[in-house]
Amino acid sequence: MDSLDDMLKEGPSLTTDPDEKAPETVVVETAKTESTPQIKLSPEEERLVEEFSSKIDISNSQAVLTYGVGSQKKIAEFSENALEES
Repeated sequence: MDSLDDMLKEGPSLTTDPDEKAPETVVVETAKTESTPQIKLSPEEERLVEEFSSKIDISNSQAVLTYGVGSQKKIAEFSENALEES
């Protein structure tokens, strides 16, 4: 097997041949450190999260693709306004 540096130099490859052997996948694991902040939710917040997450239909690709669009639009507008004022 090539070194990671060699693999990164090659870059990704695309193919339309479904019978072509897939390249080996390198899995990089990161260890959880003590500096990772732990968020503690109240029982009410946990209930709200569970309630909201049960409404998400991951089998609906259109819903998944448009999830968060409203928030993204607001962030983009805020950023644009901040840049115009500076």
